[in-house]
Order: sequence, then C-alpha cells, then structure tokens
Amino acid sequence: MNKNEFRKLVQKYLDGVATADETLAIEQYYQVFQDEADATDLMDDEEVSSLEARLKDNISNRLRTPEKPAVHIFSTWYFRAAAIFIVLAGVASTFFLSRNHKDKKSTTVAQAVSAERKSPNRFVTLPDGSTVVLHGKSSLTYGKEFNKTTREVTLVGEAYFDVVHLGPGQNKKSDVPFIISTGNVKTTVLGTAFNIKAWQDQKEVVITVTRGKVRVENERKLLAILTENKQVVFNTATLHSGEKMVRANETVAWAQTDMTFDALPFGELAARLEKRYDVSISFKNPALRQCTITGRFSGTETIEEVFRILSTTSNTTFSINGRDLVIDGEKCH
Repeated sequence: MNKNEFRKLVQKYLDGVATADETLAIEQYYQVFQDEADATDLMDDEEVSSLEARLKDNISNRLRTPEKPAVHIFSTWYFRAAAIFIVLAGVASTFFLSRNHKDKKSTTVAQAVSAERKSPNRFVTLPDGSTVVLHGKSSLTYGKEFNKTTREVTLVGEAYFDVVHLGPGQNKKSDVPFIISTGNVKTTVLGTAFNIKAWQDQKEVVITVTRGKVRVENERKLLAILTENKQVVFNTATLHSGEKMVRANETVAWAQTDMTFDALPFGELAARLEKRYDVSISFKNPALRQCTITGRFSGTETIEEVFRILSTTSNTTFSINGRDLVIDGEKCH
C-alpha cells in the first residue's frame, strides 16, 4: 500500500466509513508510536488543526468500553502518533494474534532458546488466557494444576506478562492470583501487564509494571507494591531493593524484536512468525509469498491480532485451525 492509498484509509476512518478491522488498525497503530518523536512539523498549521479536531471527535466516540482501562484520548502522544500515521510513506500493519493451542503434558516448559534462530523471542498463550512474550534463552514453567487450583509459574530469564483477571467462580471463592517465582522473589498479581528480568547469572531481579498493580516479596518481607510506570530492583546478594518511576514501555521494547519490517516478502515474514508463535503458516495462493509487507507491531499481540491487521493492509484473508494458519487472496494491494 503506497502513501496515497494509506491516506485514503485514514480518510475513511475520519469519515466514519472504515470497516471494523480498518478502524482497529488505525486506532491500535497510534499506541505503537506513543513514544516516537513529534512529526507534526511536516504538516502546515491548518492541516494540523483540522486533523486534531477530527481525530478527537472520532476517537472519543469509539474508544470507550466499561471493562477496559480509560483511554486518555486527548493526550499529546495520541495526536502525535496520529500525525506520524498520516505522514509515513508506507503501510503500518500493527498487531494481533491469538493461539488456541494449549500444552497437553502434565508439566509444561515454554522456552525461547535459539541463538541461531532469526527471531529470538517466543509468544506463549497460557491455559487461563494470559499471554507471555519470552526473551531469547528464557524459560517459563508451570505445573499440571495451573488454572485448576492455582496460577503459579516459574521464570528464568526475562518475560513480559499480560495477565487476565480471574474472579470468583468455578468452585473458587475468591479472585485467583497469578504468581511468578524468580528464585527467592515472588511477584503476585490479579490482572495486569508487567515485565520481569531475572537472569541466573545476574544478581538483580527487576520488575516493571506497564498496567495495573503487582506485589513483590521475598522470603522475608514485602519489597514493593508497584503500579503503572513503577519499577523495583532487588539485589539478591545484598538483599537491598529500590523503587523508582520509569517509562515502562521502554523497558519492554525488547519484545518488538523482529516485529518491525519494511517491504519484507510475505513468505519471509510468515517464516519469522512461525518461529515466534509456534504455528504453521501456509499460502493457498503461492503468488502471495512475493507480496511485500511493511509494518510495525508492539510484539505483545496474538497471532490472530497480527493477521487481522496484515489481511486488511495486504488485501488477503486468513483462517486459523489450532496451530495451522492459512493465507489466501487473489493479489496484494
């Protein structure tokens, strides 16, 4: 999709005639660029003023759901990202993937360990619906009772967690906590998103929260109660801990590795996503392998989320059956 076609997609959104997938692509795209530099200097004052007013009106009417955290639609980053979205010359495909695959063994180890693999990170969906992006050479272990009587996992390395909240129900009398063990440090959450770094050869355990609240403790005491954009560093040798404010999105930037691409053949991109999401991707129309794809993802999306956007921007369709994903279409844009 060239610049003019991309502008047309944005115009459809502003006019209120974009499809659900086109609308989702645009609104989610803004969030990926929330920390990018301002691009409004590439536009004249009249265009900037007009765009700001129209975006505020459109977005405020759409991004309001009672179950999700409030979206600050008038914040500077939201408009800045919108401006970047308009002036970029290529397509920005942004997100989504969901995997119905669940591990069948009594004890499961999810691991991202390949130094020789092109994509060092691994995306995992847990039985409770929580998602994890594992950094290269990290491992995540959980037992056969996970999501039955408890939700406990053990992490070695670094991972970004997006934990679903499980309230009372299914013979459970109270909310079900999600507990991550990293050596002697235990992190407990109900439903939130955060990053944990706990490598075996390093003395520091670092927990950073991007959304929600977590409790961090060791065998002796409570170390911290963390909320959004807060971080605690615990030294396992000195047993000293310190808490500070950070830009949490920068901490999890590693999850985006290999999820930004420019004019990459669809066949090569499919091979990359197969490794990251542990799926098998095939093309019903082999000619689609040569289509060039440009996009940028945060790295925390599910496989379904990614392909909902890719199909919109590449004029293709897709279907998922378990771990098998099939791409079809007559031709690319």
